[in-house]
Amino acid sequence: MTTTKLAAGQPFPELNVTKLGGGHLTLGKVQLVDISNAPFVRPDLQSLVKGLAFIRNPENNYPVRGTYGGS
Repeated sequence: MTTTKLAAGQPFPELNVTKLGGGHLTLGKVQLVDISNAPFVRPDLQSLVKGLAFIRNPENNYPVRGTYGGS
């Protein structure tokens, strides 16, 4: 992994994580969005992958939480 230091005020791309559904009930629906412009609030990708695997496993019976009623 490489890191780049940017001076304050320099333009840079906003990092985001987006997860789209792939199941028959969720195909093409947004399931997760995280947009963070501060590096200390961005999700750890290994933890995110483990968490997604947990909630997708039907044996865990993890309920859907929250909704977005965007404009």
